[in-house]
Amino acid sequence: MPVDQLGRQLRAISGVEHCWIIAGEYDIMLDVRATDMPALSDILFKKVQKVKGVQSTVSIFVLDESR
Repeated sequence: MPVDQLGRQLRAISGVEHCWIIAGEYDIMLDVRATDMPALSDILFKKVQKVKGVQSTVSIFVLDESR
């Protein structure tokens, strides 16, 4: 599946705020917002990872924003 089509499918998932097509080790980066860890797990495991074309996911958590 073309990466732009995959990105559109991922962006349609509730909780996915942004979807970027990127260069490097990974093809797509998502900004996922959830109320708590169980909700995040639900988005990742029951929605994102079920999309055809998603091979794996890596999670990175923002702790603070530098201003």
